[in-house]
Amino acid sequence: MFRTALITALPILLLGCGGSGDGGSDVDAVSNAVDGVSRTRQADLHFVNTTKEAIDYHIRHTLSEDALFTSTNKATANMDNEVTPYMYRWNVSDNVTVQLGIQDTNSKSIQAEIDTMLISENADLWIVAWLDDAKSKLFKLSSLKRSRSEVAGKYRIRVFSHKDAQIIATSTVTINEAKQGVVTPYMTIENCSGDLYFGAESIDICQLDIGKSYLLITDGEELLMSAEE
Repeated sequence: MFRTALITALPILLLGCGGSGDGGSDVDAVSNAVDGVSRTRQADLHFVNTTKEAIDYHIRHTLSEDALFTSTNKATANMDNEVTPYMYRWNVSDNVTVQLGIQDTNSKSIQAEIDTMLISENADLWIVAWLDDAKSKLFKLSSLKRSRSEVAGKYRIRVFSHKDAQIIATSTVTINEAKQGVVTPYMTIENCSGDLYFGAESIDICQLDIGKSYLLITDGEELLMSAEE
């Protein structure tokens, strides 16, 4: 209602002030400014859990006075080896700065955070919960841009590893050193079995659809899960 009243009143105001022309450009400028503030932005977040625990995900606008790990900031929860899509919405500006955190669903005692992260309008992100050390259960949280790289008749993969590992595609003689918590570049896999190795371990990806691209997550030796980009 405010926006309609403002736009309607502007031509009268401009004529009363002795402005020349129809004032259309000034009306458009104010209208766009109002739209820019009031419209809702959104981004797609895909929460990925490879911690071997049930996980709660929390997200907090940095201007909020609430603590991160409160019920009002809980976005979603998922089980181990599960991907949960979530649409985050906000207004005021095209980008938003948030704080992200995870904690185990049952005891609430194991936590990890991303202190601040800038999210742009229409962003499409993986938010990966993972273990730095399975024995100590040290949780980590990382964000990655989702990125498709499809090639007909072949598998396209990139790998996110819990620890440093060597990723080998034998048919294309491609070797990538996967650094802990850093996604590798894309690799092309010709055959779903016998072509991909994590270190000395042969990885079977025949359950995946050929011609599509995937994010593979490993503990450095075994394939923990795969998610279509």
